[in-house]
Amino acid sequence: MSKKEEFLSLLNKDEEDSEKKAKDFFFQNKEEIYQEDPIFALDSCIALRLSYGEYGECYEDLEWFESKPYVSIVMEEKLMHLRKSLSKKIHEMEENKKREKEGKLKGKEGKSLLKAVLSLSKEEMKKEENTLIEFSQRKDDETLALASLLCLLQLKSDVNLTFTRKGKEYAINPSTALAPLMDESQKECEEYVKQYASSPSILNVAMEIIRAPSVFSYPLHPYEGKEELFGYSAVLLAHQMLLDKEGEALLLSSSIFPQNEVEKCVFFLKDTAFSFPS
Repeated sequence: MSKKEEFLSLLNKDEEDSEKKAKDFFFQNKEEIYQEDPIFALDSCIALRLSYGEYGECYEDLEWFESKPYVSIVMEEKLMHLRKSLSKKIHEMEENKKREKEGKLKGKEGKSLLKAVLSLSKEEMKKEENTLIEFSQRKDDETLALASLLCLLQLKSDVNLTFTRKGKEYAINPSTALAPLMDESQKECEEYVKQYASSPSILNVAMEIIRAPSVFSYPLHPYEGKEELFGYSAVLLAHQMLLDKEGEALLLSSSIFPQNEVEKCVFFLKDTAFSFPS
């Protein structure tokens, strides 16, 4: 396993301190990850520094990347863009932190409220727990209710909720409920993704594709009974997204599934995975 793959594996683990472990691993192996994938290393490095508020280190890392030999025009353009935009980005993040102290959800509604909920850190979730409980019970906005419930699942809030999904009610206590992506159907589906994926890049994209609808469909299990079909379809969609025509053709030539069933699954994955606000 490459250092890049090890880093992504740590980042995707369902553990409370997985992001911190992944961050430590990344900076211990920054040179090796850079040699494997320079652009990935740059994007990951800046994202990690910004998410932890390490602004000074962010500039130091940028200088480190700029000191490296020429890689590609894409890399050079990214570095130039970062040099121009980084100070503005950091200023915006600092201003956002000031506003967050006043309460991130106060005075918001509609899409701006939903985005505010989706962007809450774990510490902010704790502060807004009572508000999130209230939002999770809403029947007039199931998307906001789901986003709030996902926060409460992270907090393992010990409260009995009645969550409405597509008009049907579910009794859920986040302290004991099985979190998204943890059910057996999802795990089996991900094993098929690993089986059909032909490269690490295809695997990474396909995993993102197969996980998002499970989160957005919670507490339903969208792949139940069709795990292999959906695993195959996620990999096929990954080839399409990465414009890998050769890989797509090879995968299609070995398909054991009816074409119309595959098309339905691909449509569902594409529609669900990319319809949730970010």
